[in-house]
Amino acid sequence: MTLINAKAAGFEHAVRRNLIWIIALSYFMAGVLPRPGLALCGLDLGHVNIFQIRISFLLPQLMLGLLLFNGGLGVKAGDLKHVLKRPFILLGGSFANAPCRSLSLWRPASH
Repeated sequence: MTLINAKAAGFEHAVRRNLIWIIALSYFMAGVLPRPGLALCGLDLGHVNIFQIRISFLLPQLMLGLLLFNGGLGVKAGDLKHVLKRPFILLGGSFANAPCRSLSLWRPASH
């Protein structure tokens, strides 16, 4: 194992061991100093216009997407057969979340 890999593994272990305290500290800091978080919340990283609908790429949405993508990488391929045995649960969850996704992506174009 190289030195960089060893340091990365040590950092990952420290984060996993102290994750609850890191989360608690982030909530505390957000309560005490909310302005940096609010500034990042409105950070627009670009947009595209599709059929006169502006779709913005906001930092919180991209961070959530990265979090979900990373979580998806942790799924074992063998566990996916259980999802295929009961596809109605997956489809029901997808349809239930569809309005939430469309509302988060759609923002009227500002004039």
